[in-house]
Amino acid sequence: SIDSPNLIPKEELQSQKEGNKISPERMIYLSNKIHSKDLDILMEKHPDCNLIISLIGLPDDAGDMAVWKIEDAEKRPKIALLGSNIGFMKEAFVQGAISAAVVNRPDYFNNENKPLKNIESAFDKHYLLVTPENVGQIASEYPAVFAE
Repeated sequence: SIDSPNLIPKEELQSQKEGNKISPERMIYLSNKIHSKDLDILMEKHPDCNLIISLIGLPDDAGDMAVWKIEDAEKRPKIALLGSNIGFMKEAFVQGAISAAVVNRPDYFNNENKPLKNIESAFDKHYLLVTPENVGQIASEYPAVFAE
């Protein structure tokens, strides 16, 4: 399933259905309004979910999310983050609570005129894949990734 918290007020949702677009600024504002209870509602709605992929990170009150209360790691959905600030999440990786995150590489500077043809090389040049297995190495090599 693909689902997301319903944070858009009914009037804006109706306007969107009529073909009107919500501005990127408004979407950022709305994504900052997400709370742990909003993600808990989604988990209840999809009890068989085994992977949560967040494109907007985790809410400020992420510690209150129901997913952390699932003691059996095999039954707990894996969490993957894309483009999130993971500065305060190092321990969550160490404990295996977060399975993966793709973050911008702190030492990358775009000085190329053309995109790389090899997609894996391009990814490795632009991003870091942080996992429980490499979190210590990433923290050592790129301390800025976990700077709060």
